[in-house]
Amino acid sequence: MGATFITPGEIIENSSNLTPGEGTIKQDGNIIAMVSGNLNIDSNSNTVSIKNSENLPIPKIGDYLIGIVDRLGEKAATIKIIQIEGDERSILPEHQYADIYVAGIVDRFLPAPVDAMRRRDIVRVKVIENSPVLKVNTRDDEKCGVLSALCPQCGESLYAEPKEDHNVHCPQCDYSGYRVLSNGFGQGYNLTKGGPASYNRLKQRWSKEFDEIFKAGIPARSVLIRADHRFDGRNIIRPNFEGAGGNNRRNERPKGAKLFVGGLARSVDTKRLKELFSKHGDVIDAIVMTDKETGNSRGFGFVTYSGKASAKTAISELHKFELDGRKITVNDADDKSSDKRQKKPSGTKIFVGGLPWDVNEKKLKEIFSKHCEVIDVSIPLNRETGKSRGFGFVTASESSAKKAIKALDGSEINGRKIGVRESDNKGGQKRKDNKNSRSNREMQARRDEGFEG
Repeated sequence: MGATFITPGEIIENSSNLTPGEGTIKQDGNIIAMVSGNLNIDSNSNTVSIKNSENLPIPKIGDYLIGIVDRLGEKAATIKIIQIEGDERSILPEHQYADIYVAGIVDRFLPAPVDAMRRRDIVRVKVIENSPVLKVNTRDDEKCGVLSALCPQCGESLYAEPKEDHNVHCPQCDYSGYRVLSNGFGQGYNLTKGGPASYNRLKQRWSKEFDEIFKAGIPARSVLIRADHRFDGRNIIRPNFEGAGGNNRRNERPKGAKLFVGGLARSVDTKRLKELFSKHGDVIDAIVMTDKETGNSRGFGFVTYSGKASAKTAISELHKFELDGRKITVNDADDKSSDKRQKKPSGTKIFVGGLPWDVNEKKLKEIFSKHCEVIDVSIPLNRETGKSRGFGFVTASESSAKKAIKALDGSEINGRKIGVRESDNKGGQKRKDNKNSRSNREMQARRDEGFEG
């Protein structure tokens, strides 16, 4: 086959017998060119590649890159890479964008990238990772930082001058701000020792003015970016900070019959919560609330049905339902008068120890019902395995509790001798000796069941 010049994006072959090689990728059954060059097919390996007269430039760890700030998020910014510094050749599409995290911008407390760089700023960054994605930073290197910036209010080029925490200013309007400056700010590739990078005030506290801006929170800072445009008639798109408020922003969620779900195990995520509740009606929204810092479940969530009938059914079927070793609570989230905490049943509380592992609440109730009026039965479960922890609680009427204790203490269930004794409301026990004082395990079980504060 003769030499054929190929350009990026061109479909080379759609044959499944060929394998993509250097400068190509396979997508939707087609082999597509990623770079310009001459087409080459190796008949021995059936590999398609594009031979370029020059070696393709690949950013290496430690390389300096020149780029433009393209997107600002809550914890990271995206830089659109123009070139590897000093190399005018085009780079591969996979290297056209790089991430810079807020901790890698400047050696100073910084809540978000927007506080040290803005969209369309031209920056010099240093490669710290090149696989699987390109990651860069500007910290601890005076060569790195913003090289050129435009005023977000009028579009004029900013100049550098230290005035407390403000280190960039507009010569035309009243704008002043902060950027993580490179020593090459305003000079391109030329670097000045002790230049603008010294205006970054490394490791110093922020002024009261900047502290007030930080206290307003990340979402409030979106107003700063919203104003980051030139007055040229373009529509303004308010940016959405990825992760701002996480999945805990309930005010924008669909309306309907909303339920509160408490007592969730950490292993239960939003998907599983929705699957469980979908069995009882049309779920239009579900969410497990998570910690903003760790991402771990906070142990509760919300489920919204399209109708109240489904919500009522779910409460009836799933309240105290065992899920991954924990009993969940389900209540009407919009009922302000309801108490979402499990109310303690009235009566005399009885502790039952030494239960066989296969005895469930139904069986325990059946045994005690022969000797007393049973009001409530509870057997705590292991959170990891979902199996019985070997003890339980029975609430009986005050008039019949003592009779049950006397009849069942020391009796056998499935070959195991059980211990039965009365508990008081404060977690103590009504025994004259300390031989059978309540253990920490029992106390934890009572707290799990809502009997103890």
